[in-house]
Amino acid sequence: MSFDAQAGFATQEWFASAQSRSMGMATTAIVDDFNSIYVNPAGLALVSEEGGELLLPQFANFGISANFFDLIDRLKELTSGGSSTISEQLQILNGTTAGLDFSILDAYWTKHRFGIAVNPFGVQSSIQIRTPSLLFAQADLFGVAQGGAAFAYGHPFMAGRLRIGFTWKPLIYRSGLRADLENDSIANVTDNFSDFAGTGLGMDFDLGMQFDMVTFQLTKGSRLQVTTGLAAQNLLATSFPIRLSAGSSTPPSMIRRYNFGIAGKLMNSGIIEPTLSFELRDLGTGFDEFLEIFHAALQFTIRPRSFYTTYMRAHLAKGNLGGGLGFKWSVFELEVGSYAENLGSGPGIGVDRRYYGQGTLSW
Repeated sequence: MSFDAQAGFATQEWFASAQSRSMGMATTAIVDDFNSIYVNPAGLALVSEEGGELLLPQFANFGISANFFDLIDRLKELTSGGSSTISEQLQILNGTTAGLDFSILDAYWTKHRFGIAVNPFGVQSSIQIRTPSLLFAQADLFGVAQGGAAFAYGHPFMAGRLRIGFTWKPLIYRSGLRADLENDSIANVTDNFSDFAGTGLGMDFDLGMQFDMVTFQLTKGSRLQVTTGLAAQNLLATSFPIRLSAGSSTPPSMIRRYNFGIAGKLMNSGIIEPTLSFELRDLGTGFDEFLEIFHAALQFTIRPRSFYTTYMRAHLAKGNLGGGLGFKWSVFELEVGSYAENLGSGPGIGVDRRYYGQGTLSW
């Protein structure tokens, strides 16, 4: 899911996996696991007939700014009064950003060509402080709670070189809140809830494609495979027509978006497999600078044993650097890392650095 890129907040992903976060979402051409359900359903065709995953549930999936709770406490202190004005107190926080996103009890099931996801509850939020002068201060807050279910299918063609898939999201609920806290006089602060939304239901669907363009035989035991991918997400751009609770407006609508990627993966008989991926994301959402849509990622997959795998990943996304480190031991998988969100229009504007962690059990 995503939000209006022009609203001063990041175009966020819905329940992004650790791999997607650590690779800056540059995974449209290479995704081949349960995350295909949301990134590119064509990747489900790569799940082997003997393979598949059952994740019940992901017991942790979160991203948080290092200063999130400290900033919340500071904003609470402002409403309790003091000898200095609101603007003076906020002046030292000018340009500060923070955010938090998490989901709980996410469950996925994938089998050859098929995928099902149930995401009961997730929250995404952002805060940005703007204090251009001692006479004016504003704190922009944005939050959304959401969840739903999705069914996906990917089918192989041309001996598996071409893969096409779709994801149907028959049930999506969302409830959003946007508020501007600003001083209506030099010394007082007011709550201006510019857009408070009730909870609504909707549905949507995605389409995706992957194509193995060419394979180069480098040595007897290694080859380079070049793959491209295309995904169209939220094609209905649903506006949640079914209301479940009262509110001054409907929840933030889904945003139609298009992603195109190309990746090269070196496959060999050794224990290290590097992957380089490039992607143009969020096409059609209003971004007009190249760095706002360009993503690149580098991944090293290390398999010293059949039951143990280590991942090292780095990315450049919307002008920001990030990456992660993870491992999978039998049925347990853990990954931690860092990524950044732009809370303003344009690369590098209102950058909010976040740290994520994800733990899963799969079998």
